[in-house]
Amino acid sequence: MQRFILAFALLACFHSLLFGQKSDVPVRTTRYTLEELTTYKVPQGAAANALSPLDKVLLLPKRLLRQVETHEFADGSTATTIQILNPTEAFAEWPVKMGRIEYDNSGTRIYDTEGKLYQDIPSDSARSAERLQLAQLRQNNSSDAPTSFPMPDAGTLSALQNSGYVVNNLPQGAVKLGKDNLEALYEPQQMRITRTKYHNDSPVESSVRKYALSDDQRLRIVYERDEVMEFRPSGACMERVTQRRYTNYSTNTDSRYAKPAAAPNAGPLQVWPNPASDYLYLTPDAGVVPGSSAEIINALGVTVRTQHNIQAGVRLEIPLAGLPAGAYFLRVQGLEGARNVRFAVQR
Repeated sequence: MQRFILAFALLACFHSLLFGQKSDVPVRTTRYTLEELTTYKVPQGAAANALSPLDKVLLLPKRLLRQVETHEFADGSTATTIQILNPTEAFAEWPVKMGRIEYDNSGTRIYDTEGKLYQDIPSDSARSAERLQLAQLRQNNSSDAPTSFPMPDAGTLSALQNSGYVVNNLPQGAVKLGKDNLEALYEPQQMRITRTKYHNDSPVESSVRKYALSDDQRLRIVYERDEVMEFRPSGACMERVTQRRYTNYSTNTDSRYAKPAAAPNAGPLQVWPNPASDYLYLTPDAGVVPGSSAEIINALGVTVRTQHNIQAGVRLEIPLAGLPAGAYFLRVQGLEGARNVRFAVQR
């Protein structure tokens, strides 16, 4: 009986080696470089001589340069490794210089520049400030990042107005939202979002997020700027400015997880009529992903219509009511990637 159990265990182990390793191979790997520059400054009109010696140290800019690598696996889990590229400069006052940070479902591990484990933080630990930051980085730069600028659509703007927001439509498709002491500015042409918080009509917090489309046609953050007013222990008021620049994006997909090739008849999309006025029609071919969505995108890159659950051979009828005259793109998800066709709305 013991021999049978041992043989069965060896067989299971052998089977796992043959067929179970795929779960350890990333479906997709995303890499980028993140440069963070933090500075403190004295607000306009404040006296610099009110600063303590520690406050004055903060006036020196601090730079942190990181290489970020995120692996996504078939079971939906992720693992992120951050390599510190300038540990001596970034952690000059620290007794231990951080060299690498690893983050996954089990928690956060921090290593020094020699590869020795400095701190092991469980995933459910409230001490894991790095964990929250890495989770945000992963969310912003994952493979399911959006493909168009996150502009509020007409329905969202109407709902915001009904809840008390003031909505101002500006030139070049920009929209400014305001309520109480909060303000948000969406600029689709610049792919930029600015948010500001006021106190007694003076800004006390502001943030800028600028986006760009990467090589894999995903919307990635390329620049962030955060400004926050802080009261130091000395009683001095200082403004902390943090800037982040994201560069050198690259995404690799394991060939074993690649989508199957498109069907031979997956030629250019055919839509009619073109130009259209009331409805746009499309009969998807066998090259589309079953159950995916069709999107109409305006000249600013904003999705203005979405038709869900499209199927090959089933004709789509997309209403165009409310869309101004102009050029648009219809985008559907094909088996080899996004497929686009240009059309016009005529009024």
